[in-house]
Amino acid sequence: METTKNIFDTNSNAFKQLYKERNSTSQMFCLKTVSDEFVFKELNSLNITNSTGVDNIPARFLNNGASFF
Repeated sequence: METTKNIFDTNSNAFKQLYKERNSTSQMFCLKTVSDEFVFKELNSLNITNSTGVDNIPARFLNNGASFF
């Protein structure tokens, strides 16, 4: 059995199985273009008191860095 960490490795069987199960329809995964303003707004709206996510990047770091975007 693969570890939970492998869920975030896009080449792992765990990742592929997770998204295969969640995407029961045959729709393709696609990324959509977003504007700079949208990214800036989202970064500024982050709650800086939250803990880090799986990427270990603190919300405060992203929020503070938004002004340089």
